[in-house]
Amino acid sequence: MEILQNFLLKLKLISFYYRLLIIPSLLLTASMLIFGLPMEPILAVKIFFITLIFLENRFLSAKDRFLFYKNFGISTRFMAISIFLFDFIFSVLIFKIFNAAV
Repeated sequence: MEILQNFLLKLKLISFYYRLLIIPSLLLTASMLIFGLPMEPILAVKIFFITLIFLENRFLSAKDRFLFYKNFGISTRFMAISIFLFDFIFSVLIFKIFNAAV
């Protein structure tokens, strides 16, 4: 039970970081859908941008930005994978809604 609570706490903390990225992510997905791109290129572009965000945070400006998350035992790799999964879920939902409306 404690392991599940710890995992849910980590996901909650990661969702706090993801809320900063959700609006640009949704706008990117919507703009790519308007141009008629399929799901695969959309996900490839999102992987690229998430990688750029984490590389920028790791090497350039915000080394201490992840210190809060590291204090809770969240590694940068786990955070990147979780954020991509959140983004993947939202992108698929938007893709399905957009294609159902068209």
